[in-house]
Amino acid sequence: MSRRDVTDKQSSNDYLSLTTSPAVRQAYFDRLAASPSIFGSTGSRLLSGSTSTHSALERRFATFFSSPAALLFNSGWDANVSFFATIPQPRDWVVYDELVHASVHSGLRASRVPAAQRVSFKHNDVASLRDVLRRIRDSPSGSEGGIVFLAVESLYSMDGDMAPLPGILDVVDDYVPRERQCVVVDEAHSTGVYGESGRGVVHALGEAGGWGDEGNGEGKGRVGVRLMTFGKAIGCSGGESSRR
Repeated sequence: MSRRDVTDKQSSNDYLSLTTSPAVRQAYFDRLAASPSIFGSTGSRLLSGSTSTHSALERRFATFFSSPAALLFNSGWDANVSFFATIPQPRDWVVYDELVHASVHSGLRASRVPAAQRVSFKHNDVASLRDVLRRIRDSPSGSEGGIVFLAVESLYSMDGDMAPLPGILDVVDDYVPRERQCVVVDEAHSTGVYGESGRGVVHALGEAGGWGDEGNGEGKGRVGVRLMTFGKAIGCSGGESSRR
């Protein structure tokens, strides 16, 4: 038995065993046969590689995850890095769980947010989060109108513990006006496993979709952005970010 065989048997994120499903395998080959132009990107998606299939899949994800919009990435890592490197601006704050995924840290290091405005709180500790948000609210720069981003995971893979999302969201509401908050939840290890048809923990809690009646959103959720990866329960590769 090769070393690779031993490794494959010892560890896997293929939670639903989709990679060994004969039905999924056949559906994959059938789709390949019916899509003669599926091979070759013809370039980056930004310039010339975007297809109607990309857009159709994003619309499907937006509907499935009860979100007004969805965006595909090469991987969940790329999705986190891209979001945190580009969306938060110099006046904003990013508050994150101390055990949040390394991809979030990589994105933050490339972001425009000053180091002093990137603040961690103790893992899954609502009281610690409350202290951090109180300090931000009471600081001179914290009252200038920037967005407060909060980065957590719904299920932390290393210890297998769940984030206390209801308590976290309540504390954010206590200290940050709704129009100045953006909660980002990484659902890499809960997609496909939790919630109706695997829609994730945020959807199960009724916190998906953002506010108002925009797009496909349910209009009641307090989570602004969700990251779903395909390399775990979905059994392939890629990542997707749903926003309110």
